Amino acid sequence: MIRYITGFSIREACCCVVVVVCIALVFMIGFYLMLERFTGTVLNMCSIVASFVERIAQLNYGK
Repeated sequence: MIRYITGFSIREACCCVVVVVCIALVFMIGFYLMLERFTGTVLNMCSIVASFVERIAQLNYGK
């Protein structure tokens, strides 16, 4: 019955679902790692800028 409706057998449909889920997992993991690396880089840049500003403030007001 399902084969007549979709044109796929149940086994083919299951294989397609498994492949799609695997691809989605790989993309999600890759995106998460990329996002984590990007936010880490942004946080490092922010801390570098903050320490730089703090050093300038110490030079200006520390005398």
